[in-house]
Amino acid sequence: NIGGASSEALPFYAGWHPYFNVENVSQSMIELDQGCDYENLDCGTPAQTAPLIPTGYSRPWKQFNGKNPIGVAQGNTEGMPTYYDDAYRVVR
Repeated sequence: NIGGASSEALPFYAGWHPYFNVENVSQSMIELDQGCDYENLDCGTPAQTAPLIPTGYSRPWKQFNGKNPIGVAQGNTEGMPTYYDDAYRVVR
């Protein structure tokens, strides 16, 4: 149980950090349940150095549809994968 002494709402999120063992990340895709809509929560910019605390803003997220490679970020000459270590939520 999560609780507090105050009657005010307590922001809380239980998350997970998946690691996928794939042969070629530039051609790998993630597919989430397409029966739901997803939002990417803005956690500051740039995400790699931001505090990763949601700002209250969000945008629709369609990237994990099994059609878009997670691959290498555009313009990244070092071959590092696209950065996805921010927050997402399901919208019903």
